[in-house]
Amino acid sequence: MRSTFSHSSGRGSGRMPDQAQSAAPTQDIADARDNPLLRRYDGSFIVDYAQRAFEEFELPTAELKQVADKKDAMNNDVFVPTAPTDRA
Repeated sequence: MRSTFSHSSGRGSGRMPDQAQSAAPTQDIADARDNPLLRRYDGSFIVDYAQRAFEEFELPTAELKQVADKKDAMNNDVFVPTAPTDRA
């Protein structure tokens, strides 16, 4: 889920704003629809929506092994396949 945030400009001085303000959603964005196969969490709102005919993603087909002492940009553990995967 993606959150939307707005903030003041710090009076145009180029400095960081004094206080960030977040706008909590109160309804779904226009033209957004739920997937008929998935149930929505109670009290949730659609804040970002895109419908695509085709989407590509990688699915590891080998066992994943954690890389010791390595984190990604979001401070998550990094895992890599233990063996090369076949690509069709």
